[in-house]
Amino acid sequence: MTKANKIFTTELFKLLKEKGEITPIPGIDAKSYLACTRLGKVYSLASEKWLGLGSVGVGGKGYILVSLKDNEGKKVKIYEHEAILSSRLGIEKKLWRNEKERYFLYTEPMEIDHLDGDVKNNCISNLELVTSAENKRRIKARKVAKRLSQEDKYDIVDAFLEWEAGKMDFYKNMGQELGCDFRTIQNVVIAFNRDIDGIEIDGEQTL
Repeated sequence: MTKANKIFTTELFKLLKEKGEITPIPGIDAKSYLACTRLGKVYSLASEKWLGLGSVGVGGKGYILVSLKDNEGKKVKIYEHEAILSSRLGIEKKLWRNEKERYFLYTEPMEIDHLDGDVKNNCISNLELVTSAENKRRIKARKVAKRLSQEDKYDIVDAFLEWEAGKMDFYKNMGQELGCDFRTIQNVVIAFNRDIDGIEIDGEQTL
């Protein structure tokens, strides 16, 4: 188990529950499984364990898949990021994904974007519900970001740390300077913040 995963204990679950950070997953048996959207993990009450720790992911994209039970006791497999977003929004996946559903809530099927490009980082702060077209555009922008030289990325981060105006202005200005989409710049900054940020509980750095 990695250093990061070692913090996911039963004691952590109890602490988060006391702080009101544990929530049900719509459509999933709440007596068996609950979620912490801030940390992006699902907890099994039966096994008293956090699910998906150390998972290499499935398929070509490497999403974390967890096995749960629905409200009728049937086993269901669901991607961790979908469970987390459902828990935060308070609605089942089908209400944003399946436009044939009677109570579908959007004008078209929606997808979940991992803002930093890391599909295993399912913290709610890293997830955003977007259209399929927007999701594809963002993925393309990240690929462009990966082609930036390491020196370019260092320059972007240095400039960002010195920037005193709004973030969006920085992204757009730097994008124009380097000849790329503003979201490419944003992805570089997000990756930098992810690398330096740890998880804080009661003001203590745990990572």
